[in-house]
Amino acid sequence: MNRVISQVVIDRLADLLQRLQSGSLVLANFARPFVWSPEQVCELLRSMYLGGPVGYMIVQTMAPCSSTTVRVDALETLIDGKQRLLSLMSVLYRAPVLTHRFEKVRFCIAFNPQLKPSVALEVASSATDADPAWVSDVATLFDAHVDLAAVAADYCAANPTCSPEAIVNTFHRLRSMLNNTIAVYNLQPGLPRSEVLDIFYDANRHSRSANQVRKQAKALKEALAQLCAAAD
Repeated sequence: MNRVISQVVIDRLADLLQRLQSGSLVLANFARPFVWSPEQVCELLRSMYLGGPVGYMIVQTMAPCSSTTVRVDALETLIDGKQRLLSLMSVLYRAPVLTHRFEKVRFCIAFNPQLKPSVALEVASSATDADPAWVSDVATLFDAHVDLAAVAADYCAANPTCSPEAIVNTFHRLRSMLNNTIAVYNLQPGLPRSEVLDIFYDANRHSRSANQVRKQAKALKEALAQLCAAAD
């Protein structure tokens, strides 16, 4: 492809999350801490439910380290995309997230299958918990061991005007978000750390303040140098 990108793969979101769960894909230790708010997490899920793109990810399969390259033990390291993947792991699979305040939190999103998609997802609250029209935690609907037809039947028992068939179809539509695809850019193994730094900077300079990116780029440079020093 070129000397920076070895290939571009169109991955299913479910496969990326599975690799993150299994440990074959790990988060780069130089990536910024998790900083998204519950509202941002909900907006990501809402956008996906409406059919919007997830964006892209940048990963690197690591090669043996020299004085100018990076080495880690994992098969793949996520260079960019941490906020999105951790958000989805937390919401869909109940995985806790370590925030920039070093607090472990878990994001919970409620779902109302009777509403149009643009307003059917909300950050869970005491109000959604108390309202039988809302499924209080969408993670229930993404549990592979859960029978969605049974969940729909229970839901309709609490909401008698609903059609079980319509509700279960809506549940399946929500769960089908895991089949959304995402472009994954694979960096060349052994790419010099200066180029990894440039790629990280370019990937993030439009979504953050210049000061944030400069600080993160400095942290990335230091982390890459430490990794190489430890491996030499």
